[in-house]
Amino acid sequence: MIANRPELPQMVNNIIQYCKERDISNTVEILKKCQQEIVLGRSLDIEGPDTRIDGQTTFNTLNQDNVLVTSLEEISGLTPHELRHTLQVQFYNEVPLYLIYRNTIKNP
Repeated sequence: MIANRPELPQMVNNIIQYCKERDISNTVEILKKCQQEIVLGRSLDIEGPDTRIDGQTTFNTLNQDNVLVTSLEEISGLTPHELRHTLQVQFYNEVPLYLIYRNTIKNP
């Protein structure tokens, strides 16, 4: 279980302390701090159309009709380090966007 990871509670306590010391109560600002401290790899923010989407992700394939169950099945087998990467999701029977983009470039 994620909560049993010793490093996560310490990270969460650090975030809470940081927000309390700076009187941060805006949920967006709190989430940005969580992302900064916990999430590794690819950024969750895209600044604009020219922004490169680089960085490590953890790939998951999910059933669109049963997202919660398949999500839990997928993440339950991940290591603590893999859980900290941005999750990249692909739904069953869905064509990945990079294939659509690649085929559009080759066959305009």
